[in-house]
Amino acid sequence: MYILPGSQQASGLRSQLPIPDRLKSLLLEGFTAVYSEGNDYYQLCQHYDHPEVDLYHYHIYSAVTTQLFSKAENSRWVLGYLAKGTTQQFYYRDASVDFAQYSVLFFPTIGGKEIRIDISSGYYTIVCCCFKVGFARIIQEFFSPILDSSLSYPIVIHDIGFHFRYEWELLVQSKMPRALWIGFYAGRLRVLLCMFCEAYLLHKKEDDLWQRHPGVDLLVVQKAYQVKKIIESRFGDALSLNDLVKRSGWNLQGLKSGFLKVFGLSPHQYIIQYRMQVAYELIQKSEDLNVQAISITCGYKQSHHFIKQFKAFYGKTPGEIRKSLS
Repeated sequence: MYILPGSQQASGLRSQLPIPDRLKSLLLEGFTAVYSEGNDYYQLCQHYDHPEVDLYHYHIYSAVTTQLFSKAENSRWVLGYLAKGTTQQFYYRDASVDFAQYSVLFFPTIGGKEIRIDISSGYYTIVCCCFKVGFARIIQEFFSPILDSSLSYPIVIHDIGFHFRYEWELLVQSKMPRALWIGFYAGRLRVLLCMFCEAYLLHKKEDDLWQRHPGVDLLVVQKAYQVKKIIESRFGDALSLNDLVKRSGWNLQGLKSGFLKVFGLSPHQYIIQYRMQVAYELIQKSEDLNVQAISITCGYKQSHHFIKQFKAFYGKTPGEIRKSLS
């Protein structure tokens, strides 16, 4: 899977040239290197043929805005990483996506079909993992979150975090003995796919939250759900607003206004609502627990306070609810 064949530079391109001294420091041990250049353009493509994947590492420079084409020889799953540079557009089948530095994408190729990448002038570093048939079966078996008939490819994760970027750097800066390369690359690829799945699921969750709360800043939504999780995991404690501020790292005003904006309740109202819901379930399912035990479980020191709040919430006392269920 070479990026260059079919590109606008191909007509005036000279390939299989000696690698310039200025680029020799970029050479990867164990990779086959091919250098090509044309007017205002050069490309150093390094390839490693692994039993499970073809690894490509590209260094590209273009002095002008141009289009690059990649023509797939056969159908493969591809995991790609743009380590340096910003494309103007990445075209795949009928879809086009933005693809900027520190982005990762995952998609299937089709034999004989071209992928077009529009790039601005500048320097680019791209890592491409083209999985072979045997590893494709592993992807289908163990990395199902990114394989779904309803998904629209390519899946792109923008601006990945430091740890994910570090794993990509390890992939092309291996200091392992040659005898361990096959095992090393197989292990690294599984780590990269796991991290991609994790990033995709997090991205999907963020999209779901965004759609659930349109018009609300995503950071506010995420913080509100963090506070909600704290309340639900510690509903039996004497939670104050200051406790929630300390545990969430949210300032007091942001906590009060943000939580209300997302859930339509103040944190205090949600604490009461969640306690009442838990209490109702305990009354239904735990006949061995008396009202006093349930009130303590739900964070009430005085059972009469619990009974009063329960009746205000459900219109009946806990005893009346339990009697109606028997």
